Amino acid sequence: QVIESIPLLNLPKNKLERKDKGRTVLLTGATGFIGSMLLRDLLKHRRELCISKVLLLCRSKRGRSPGERIRHLLADKIFEFLSSQQLSDLVEVVEGDVTEHGLGLSASCKVRLLRDESLTHVIHCAAAVNFTQSLENAAKCNVSGPLNVQQLASDMLNDDVVFVHLSTAFVHGSKTGTVSSPLGEELFELEGFDPKEVYQSMLGSQYVATKCLADHGFHNTYTFSKCICEHLLFQNASTVKTLILRPSIVGPAVQYPFEGWCGPKPTTFVAAACLYLNFQWNLWCFGPQNVPYVPVDVLSRLVIRRALDGPAGDGLHAKSGVKQCSAKESEHFDPCSIHNATWDASSPDSAQFTWLEFAVMVTQIGTLMGYFSRMTAYAGLFVTKRVLPTLQLGTSGFAKLHSIAVSRPFSFALQVANFFGIRVSGLEKVLAYLDLPLLFFPFSTNSFFFTSGLVAPSSFDAKRYAFIGSVAAHKFSSKMAPGRFGLDLDRTDMIQKRGINFLSDALLAFTQPCGNIMERFAAIFLSFIFRRTCSEITVDMKSFAKSLRDVDPSSRRRILLAPTHRSFYDFLIISLFCFTFPELKIDLPVIAAASEFSRIPLLKLILPFCRVFYIFRGKGRSSTGSATTKLDEVLRKDSVAV
Repeated sequence: QVIESIPLLNLPKNKLERKDKGRTVLLTGATGFIGSMLLRDLLKHRRELCISKVLLLCRSKRGRSPGERIRHLLADKIFEFLSSQQLSDLVEVVEGDVTEHGLGLSASCKVRLLRDESLTHVIHCAAAVNFTQSLENAAKCNVSGPLNVQQLASDMLNDDVVFVHLSTAFVHGSKTGTVSSPLGEELFELEGFDPKEVYQSMLGSQYVATKCLADHGFHNTYTFSKCICEHLLFQNASTVKTLILRPSIVGPAVQYPFEGWCGPKPTTFVAAACLYLNFQWNLWCFGPQNVPYVPVDVLSRLVIRRALDGPAGDGLHAKSGVKQCSAKESEHFDPCSIHNATWDASSPDSAQFTWLEFAVMVTQIGTLMGYFSRMTAYAGLFVTKRVLPTLQLGTSGFAKLHSIAVSRPFSFALQVANFFGIRVSGLEKVLAYLDLPLLFFPFSTNSFFFTSGLVAPSSFDAKRYAFIGSVAAHKFSSKMAPGRFGLDLDRTDMIQKRGINFLSDALLAFTQPCGNIMERFAAIFLSFIFRRTCSEITVDMKSFAKSLRDVDPSSRRRILLAPTHRSFYDFLIISLFCFTFPELKIDLPVIAAASEFSRIPLLKLILPFCRVFYIFRGKGRSSTGSATTKLDEVLRKDSVAV
C-alpha cells in the first residue's frame, strides 16, 4: 500500500461550494501514458473529487478521428470499473489541436467552454517526448501548445479556473543537484537570455536558441523547450492561476490499476529495456547512479492532490522568491506554483535502484527467457560494467564511440543490403531506435537530487519495482513476437553440445559477474569435460526457485556439499550450475572433499582456490571434530545461509 502510506498522495477534501453541481475538468493528452492514468484516477475518484464531467481535448491522428481514438482508449481494461453508459455520461470528446491557434476549436465549442462555470481545472498533459526533434518542432509542440491552452483557461469566465501544466524535472540544464543542495522548485535562471526572444528564435533563425541551449548545458531540445515554456507560462500567470508540475522519468505503476501497468506501449526506461532485450548488440552505458524515477500512479495522485487541493508545499512563486499578486488570486493559490513531482532527496535508500542494477535484471530476464545466449548477455554486461566506466567518457566521447562501434556498421550493412536488393527484416526499424543509448546517456551517468516533499516510505522496495519494469519490457516484447520467447522452468539446459565451442565457454566464463580467476578456469575445464561425457545436463529450475523461497533473501546464499564415493559428478555439476546461473544469487558452493584429492598434483594446486576443504579418513579415529571446526570457520568467514 505505497500510495496510501504517503500523506501527500491522499485525495483532497471536497472544497466545491456548489454541492448541487459537480465540477468539470478539461484534460489534454489523455491517450498518452500519463494522461490515461490521470483520466482513470479522475473517473475512479469522481465522487470524492465532485467531478461530473471530464472533457478530453483530442486531435485526429493517422486517419483516426478523435472519437475513435478515445473509444479505443476507454475500451482498455483499466476503465472496466465503469459501464458503457457511465463512460458516455462522464466523458466527452472535444475535437481540437493544442498546437493550433485557438486550439483548433469550432466557434460554438469555444464559446461553450469559455462560458462553462462548472469547468474548474484545465490539465495539460499533451507533449512531444522526442529528444531529437528540431528546435522549431519542439517549440510548436512543447511551448506553443501549453501557451495556447493557458490562454484558453485565461479567457474563461470562471475566475477560479486552474491551469495545470506537466513539465519535466530536467529543466536545469547541466545541473543535477546534490544530497545537501537538491534541485529546487523555482524557475531555472536563463542568465543573459530573454525567454520570449529564445522562443521566437526557436521558431525562426534558431541562433539565439542554439546558443542558450549550449551555454546552459541542456542535453536535448525536449528539456530545453520545457524550460522555456515554464518561463513564458510564469509570465502569463497574472491572468490565470497556474500550477507547474515537474515529473522525472515516469515508470510503471507501483500499485494502481495494478503493479507493473505501463500503458499500451513501452515508454522511458521500459522502452530502453525492450531495446536491450531485442537488440543486444547495441552499446549502452549504465552506471552506478540512481535512476531518477517516479511511478505513474504516484504521479497521477500527486497531480490531483496539487491541482484540486492547492499547493501543499512551498513552491517558489517568483524568480526572486517574492510572491506576486493578481486579480485572480485566491486564498488557496498563488498566481504560479512550481512543484517537483519525483522522490525527494531525503527518501530512504530502499526507494532507489541504480541503472546498473536495472541492466543486470534485464540481462537475467533476457537469458532466462531466451532473448540471447548467456555468452552474449554477460559479454555485454562486462563491457557496460567494467570497460566503459574506465574510459570515463563524456556525452560527445560516448557518441563517437557509439557511432564507430554501432551506428556506422549497421548503417553500412543496410546500404549494402539495399544496393544488392536484399531485404533485411527489421533492420530499418532497429536503426530508428539505435541511438536510444545516446539519449539516455546524460540520465544514466549522472545522479539527480530533487526537493519535492514526496518522501518514499521505508517499506518501498525499489529493487522489486525495477524488476517489475524489466518484466514489463519482456511482456511488451513477447506481444510483438508471440511464442518466440519463453522458459520451461521444469527443464532448463545447462550444457548443450550443438553450436558451442571452447571459445564460447571461455568467453562465458570470463564475462560472468562472479568468481575468481581459478574458478573461471575451472568452469571452462568442467564445461569441456561435460560436453565430452554427457549428452545433456538439465536443471529443475522450478524446484530450485521453490527451495530458495525458504531462505532469507537478505542473507548470502551458499550450498555446502559433502560428496560420497557415488557422487563424483554431483559436486562438479552443482558448482558449475551456481556459476552459470548467477541470477539465482546462489554463491559458489563450499565443498568438503576427501583428502585423497589433495594428493593429485594439479588438483592440489587448484582446489584450495575453488572453496574446497578436505576431510581426512582412514586414520583409525573420527575426523568429525576437524570437519566441524572447518565448517564453523567457513560460516563465520562468509556469514552464509546453509
